[in-house]
Amino acid sequence: MEQRDWAKEADERLRAIAEPVRLELREIEARLTTLSVEAGELHSARKRLKAVLDRIEPSQNGAKPKSKHGGSSQKRVEGQFRRKLDLARNVLDGLEEPFTASSLMRAMQAEGTGVAQDMARRLIEALLGEGQIRSDRKVRGGSMGYCVVRFGS
Repeated sequence: MEQRDWAKEADERLRAIAEPVRLELREIEARLTTLSVEAGELHSARKRLKAVLDRIEPSQNGAKPKSKHGGSSQKRVEGQFRRKLDLARNVLDGLEEPFTASSLMRAMQAEGTGVAQDMARRLIEALLGEGQIRSDRKVRGGSMGYCVVRFGS
């Protein structure tokens, strides 16, 4: 007579009982993954559509109305640039030609308004655009030299 292996039979029965549960768990996890991906796509689409609606109808979608004082910092920055540009125009006659952005920067510093190298370059670009100065030649060190345009002389 053959002896039964009760532990092995119990394990096999438990595995047989657990198999449908495992299959259902895998299906649920697969479905959750699919739903998660779909939810992410829907959230992304919703965000894009809200952005479009905010551009089309800003007041309809809870966008904040523009304040009466909006843009004041931009106006302030533009005003500061205009004041520095006026000072740059005033110091042009005292500069030795050809002058560079660095020499313009030092001349403005001597007048009491210090400007950074980047601002000096922006001022030179503005003066070039206005036709008040012209590019002359590269000077020692590789910087561009500029000359003041004088009409009638």
